[in-house]
Amino acid sequence: MTVMLICSNKALRQRLQDLFRAWGWVVVGETRTGPEALRLVRARQPDLIVVDDELAEMNLSQLMDVISQDRLAPVLLLLSPANRWGEELLKSQAVLAAVSKPPNETDLYLAALLAEANFAKFAALEQEITRLQDQLQSRKLVERAKGILMETLGLSEQEAYRKMQRESMERRTSMRTIAEAIITAQKFYQNRGKKQE
Repeated sequence: MTVMLICSNKALRQRLQDLFRAWGWVVVGETRTGPEALRLVRARQPDLIVVDDELAEMNLSQLMDVISQDRLAPVLLLLSPANRWGEELLKSQAVLAAVSKPPNETDLYLAALLAEANFAKFAALEQEITRLQDQLQSRKLVERAKGILMETLGLSEQEAYRKMQRESMERRTSMRTIAEAIITAQKFYQNRGKKQE
């Protein structure tokens, strides 16, 4: 696993590096500041980002927002019990696990694995959502095309669907592609009719 350390405390950064290296993980970068962190994360694309809650030179919630929006990597937050903003930081979508400072080896290891596992789950869910949205859009287009065929050719709903299905099989293309062609053709003929008037 590759890890990026974003931590302003030099002693803590060194302790984390030692632990990660002992586990066989590769620290691909480290920084003390938020702007530098974003540049490094984008350039090195780590599997995990470990962020100290006492980051210098950037609002930590802004950093988390960018990491979350761009889906850069899972974040493991190192949280000081004295941080009064800790609860707000934990609400960030980028934070997929947290451990209190100073972290013990077992808690840090389990939190890192949890962050990576949660990131993979969220990525899979996003893919499923995209697939379902695409499927829903395809169904809407097929329904619209069926309506066009029913209206223009006087077909029943079943006949219109079968006609589209047959065309899809003969052309070896998806029902969505057939539906889009029917809708495009209807628009073409409607626009052509308007121009002739």
